[in-house]
Amino acid sequence: MKKWFIVFFLFVITLFQSLQTVSAETVEWKERADLPEPRVGASSGVVDGKIYVIGGGTVKSGTYGNQTFVYDPKTNEWTKKADMPTERGGAATVTVDGKI
Repeated sequence: MKKWFIVFFLFVITLFQSLQTVSAETVEWKERADLPEPRVGASSGVVDGKIYVIGGGTVKSGTYGNQTFVYDPKTNEWTKKADMPTERGGAATVTVDGKI
């Protein structure tokens, strides 16, 4: 009996997941400003509604950088912020109390 209940429960979850996917496809996407430089292995965080992209590198150079960019969705603009003291790639970030 428990086995059938589990199978039924998994079936219901699968059904609802597929319905969520259908509704997600109806969302319209808008093209926004491109990041000034393509980044690979960058970390990111959000503070006050602005998106920060930190470190990472470019595919061409094959090395990581110390750049920080911030995107403001209200103005649809990217701004370069102060460079980090050292280069970072594949790092993790966390936002706590409005600080990355």
